[in-house]
Amino acid sequence: MIFVFLLYSLLNAQDSDCTEAESVQLPCKCVNISEPVGCTCTGSNHPTDCTCPEDPAELLDIPTNNCPCLNAMDPRAGDECPAFCTSKAQLTPECNCEVQSSSYQQLQCEQDKLCLFDLISQDKSDCECLPTGDPRAGNECPAYCIAYETPTPNCVCDSNPNSQYSLQTCQSAKCPLIVSDNATIPQDCIEQTKKCSNAQLQDLIGIPV
Repeated sequence: MIFVFLLYSLLNAQDSDCTEAESVQLPCKCVNISEPVGCTCTGSNHPTDCTCPEDPAELLDIPTNNCPCLNAMDPRAGDECPAFCTSKAQLTPECNCEVQSSSYQQLQCEQDKLCLFDLISQDKSDCECLPTGDPRAGNECPAYCIAYETPTPNCVCDSNPNSQYSLQTCQSAKCPLIVSDNATIPQDCIEQTKKCSNAQLQDLIGIPV
């Protein structure tokens, strides 16, 4: 019983304010800026050598030079600390992927950030080639066509409406059409995003491999 009482007292002392008598002997919350080394930092009192609280919720208003930002559950995220990334649609270069997040997995978050903000260094197996504006075009990804089969026969149509070789012209050249009663659009034309825009015509020939 004595051991249980002492353990209970110790655990509760961690949540109590320091007094002159106990601040050196037991963990306790700093009550002013002159507390000795070892007191637990609080939002209102955080001496230079204070100890960071174990409960992340108690980090609120404690400067990062006292207690560095955590990689999860830090209430200062978005204010004193960088915000946590919450979804692919809301990614920024500055947000941090939260460890053990249940809503946006850390590994997926980190991969999405690479594809968005460091695309030029990524393999196409990790980050698919973009229909326009891909910095890997002509290297890791096919080049964008600037004329028929230029710069290469395997170039792809650029979806940018302001490209010098319009998407419609490029697609028409990539997918020549002939009217046929029983023909269908070849799958490889669709897979290479070389879709023809004329829905009335049903057959495609001369599609570059």
